[in-house]
Amino acid sequence: MAKESHENSSLVKAEEYAKDHEDTEENIIQLIREGSLAGRIKDNIWYVDIGLSENIRSSSGNTSSRSDPVSEDFDPKLVGISGWLILPAIGFVLGPIIGILGLIASFGMYSDLARAGFGELSALELIVLTGLIGFLIYAAILFFKKKKNAPRIIITLFIVGIVASVILLVVEIGAGAKMFAVETGKQLIRDVIGAAIWIPYFKVSKRVKATFVH
Repeated sequence: MAKESHENSSLVKAEEYAKDHEDTEENIIQLIREGSLAGRIKDNIWYVDIGLSENIRSSSGNTSSRSDPVSEDFDPKLVGISGWLILPAIGFVLGPIIGILGLIASFGMYSDLARAGFGELSALELIVLTGLIGFLIYAAILFFKKKKNAPRIIITLFIVGIVASVILLVVEIGAGAKMFAVETGKQLIRDVIGAAIWIPYFKVSKRVKATFVH
């Protein structure tokens, strides 16, 4: 392990420290930021302070480079957007595009729907759709940046989508808008199926826990 002396401290690059401990550089940097390891950044390179880190681990009774409960199961090969994560990645690329196109189409039909007496209902759907697209884009940004809170936000997105579809469906049925209700019902089914598949995945997947650490 290559070390350098700096201000009377024994430093090693986070990348090298990660390799020696069968970990990832991203996780080591996160541990430094959280205070589980001692370190610093110099010239855009992160270093681990070996001496101070040993003191931190000794005082906390932790001898592992990772401080989270899944450290024993951690596999560096699982880090990254690959495997099953490819599917939500595709969704986060295509979803906003399809949503924006649908929003544009809905705006184009608004005048005709308003003349047919469904102006308020159409406006409500436009507001809900705009909000969901914004939330989707926000979740996509967190996903591709591999933010630690991305899984929680994505799960929330699924739940919000279901709640929004249920509310719209109730309003549409009450307004006698059968055409609207049929389409919303189909969307609700898709939302429920998606949530049933991906919420458990984002909760228990080892790849998710290894990837979203920033």
